[in-house]
Order: sequence, then structure tokens, then C-alpha cells
Amino acid sequence: MADPTTEDDFQMTAFTEQIFRSVVLFYSVPNDKELVVGSGVLLSYKGQKYLVSAFHNFGLDDQGLPEVVHAWNAARFKLTDGKPLSFEDNSKIPAHRMSIDRGIPLTVSDPDQVKIDKPHDLVAVRLSATGKQYDAVHFVDLDTEAFNGELQKDMDLVIVGNPFSGVVPISNGQKALVAHLDHVLYDPTIDTSRVASRYLSPDYMFMPFSLHKESVLPAGFSGAGVFTHVPPPDDGVWVAGSRVVGVVLRHFERQQMLLVVRTETIIKFLQETSQ
Repeated sequence: MADPTTEDDFQMTAFTEQIFRSVVLFYSVPNDKELVVGSGVLLSYKGQKYLVSAFHNFGLDDQGLPEVVHAWNAARFKLTDGKPLSFEDNSKIPAHRMSIDRGIPLTVSDPDQVKIDKPHDLVAVRLSATGKQYDAVHFVDLDTEAFNGELQKDMDLVIVGNPFSGVVPISNGQKALVAHLDHVLYDPTIDTSRVASRYLSPDYMFMPFSLHKESVLPAGFSGAGVFTHVPPPDDGVWVAGSRVVGVVLRHFERQQMLLVVRTETIIKFLQETSQ
């Protein structure tokens, strides 16, 4: 029988390799002063391809489409290049296994590409997805790869994000933002007693955040996709299948938990934008 630890590590690496193809990391200095870092997820719906993230990564409540487009066009995005990943520990994708670069622009030339849902803190940018930079990515198909149903206690939940506090030193005294992974188990009894009532609707869910134990703060995970495993078939053969559960919006420090907007809400948002 295979060693359980080795098998578990192998399965998590294979699962992470798969979801990392749909992960986008970015940074921006939209006002030439304050560095903004965040995450996003590549989604496909009804033949259209989108990069979906948290609206607050690109705009404030009193700002509209022009400001969001400006902030977006000031950003630099990191898409997977398809190289195998490796982990030095359970959470950090090490710098020496990634291509350290300054990212690429994903320029919005037509404001109609950008759709905003301020009440749910969502932004979706329609992409043509042509060009070499998209060769290794995967757009999660919301018709076939969205999680449907109720999460059960202790189900795996995985996010890959771009935490600001996850900066690591590289050569010549430089530093780089490096992707971090948080793998937690769903807890339906998580304490939401101090959460504003608007977040207690079926549009949202909550998940634990564990990287604070490693002094990694959640700033930069906003917009990250939340994934869970595909249950194994009856024959028990494990596959590295994934389902997207939602998108991270914000962090509650007291409870060390994340607010997640559910996939069903994202689908409704994209349905409205496509009409």
C-alpha cells in the first residue's frame, strides 16, 4: 500500500497543478502611489471567457466604469506558463519554480468588456483569450465545472492567491510576490455571529483562513477562486478533478475566516451581463 502521506501530497500537488491553470495573480499602482495586489479566476460561461475578481481590487464604491478601466489597464497580470509546480512547504509555491517576471497587461480597449456588480463586489472582464499568453491556462466552464449543491462538513476547500505579505527575496536584493496556497476544511459551524446581516444571505458562504498561523496575511487573496475536489467515483479511483465553489471577497480577522460569493451568484451576474 502506498504511503498515505506521500499519496496525500501527490494528490494535493496534482489538484493544485490543475487549479493553478485557472488562477490569475496581479499587482497595480493605479494612482502611482499605492501598490494594490490581488487575485482572479478564469471562468467560461455560454461561450464567453472572463477574468473575474473582486470589484474593490479595481475601484471604490463611489467610482464607476472609467476608474475601473484605468485601474485595470494599469495592472500587470501573471498567468500560468504551464511549468510544473513544486512546494517547499504546504503553502508556498517557491520562487525558483516560477518564472519571475513583471507580468503582462490585459488591456481593456472597449469598456463594454467590463461588467460590474457592486452589491456583490464583483468585476468581470471579457477576454478574447487569443495569443500565446493563454496557451497553458484553463477557463473553468461554469456549465460543467461549477460546484452545485451543499458543502458538507470537512470538504476540502483550496485557494491560491497573491498575498502582499507573501513577498520573498530573490536575486540581487530584489523581492517578488509569490503565490500561496491555503487548504482548509469546510466548517458549517464557523462563528458568523458578528457578521453583517447582508452577508448571511444564500449568495455567500464562509471558509476558514489558516495562513495567519504562518504570518501570511490575507490581503491579496481578494478575487481568488475557491475550489473543491471532485468526489471519487464508485470504483474509488481518485482523479485530480476540481469544481469552483466561489470567489473570495474579504477577510474577518477576529474569526480568521473569509467571505466567499458563491458560484451560483456569479452565474446570475454573468447571465445578466450577457443579456
